Amino acid sequence: MLDKEIVKQELNKLVDGVKNSHALENSFYTMYLNKKLNPEQLKTFVLNYGEFVRSFPLVLKRLIQTTDDPVAKAEYEKTLFSEMGDGDPERVHYKLFINFYNDLARYMGLPEKSMDHRQLRIEGEVFPETKQLIDGEFDLYTKRNRSIAAGAQLAQEYQAYGMLTKIYEGSRQYVNLWPDLMEFHESAEYFHAHLGAAEKNHRHEALDGALNQINSDQDLADAKFGYHEHLKLFNCFWERLATELKS
Repeated sequence: MLDKEIVKQELNKLVDGVKNSHALENSFYTMYLNKKLNPEQLKTFVLNYGEFVRSFPLVLKRLIQTTDDPVAKAEYEKTLFSEMGDGDPERVHYKLFINFYNDLARYMGLPEKSMDHRQLRIEGEVFPETKQLIDGEFDLYTKRNRSIAAGAQLAQEYQAYGMLTKIYEGSRQYVNLWPDLMEFHESAEYFHAHLGAAEKNHRHEALDGALNQINSDQDLADAKFGYHEHLKLFNCFWERLATELKS
């Protein structure tokens, strides 16, 4: 049985490197932070990133079902409850995401609800790398062992804060389209939900879930594998999106 303090130290070393990983330092973020996207580019981004946001609660649900440790299960359930708006259908994170980009599209002169999922699926393409990210999550979370799943969830939550920070900062390039700052920030609730308590809580929940399921050297190695594999999936996703938006 590994000492839990040693496990915690190893996991902290692991997550300390997330800021410099290709999941957060990549061509897409460089573009999104420094260049305004045109409406068609925004639709491509919203469709593909939105597919991930929409699928994540389903992946979490499967993770909870396949996790046998009661403490880890409870931590993952907290994350799922948050993703689903803490029980408020109007604050489900995917809905908040689409609301922001629908508002942006409207202020850009596009028709109402131009960024709704069904419309985007008719007009655009969901990339293979988007499907690989989602399918890869299902594989890491449900078809491997509990330690790999715990490591993957750790990667998801520790990169998520940086991910949402960068997408929010890039989205602030469009703030002058809104009538005033108050209305912009009302639209931006998706970002504020994550950059406030949600992602901080999710990181603690993911770390506690992993700590409770790593009991041996093999468990730790498996968690590290799941962690790095998940970050690779994100890197491939963002690089494909960047390539498409440059073309």
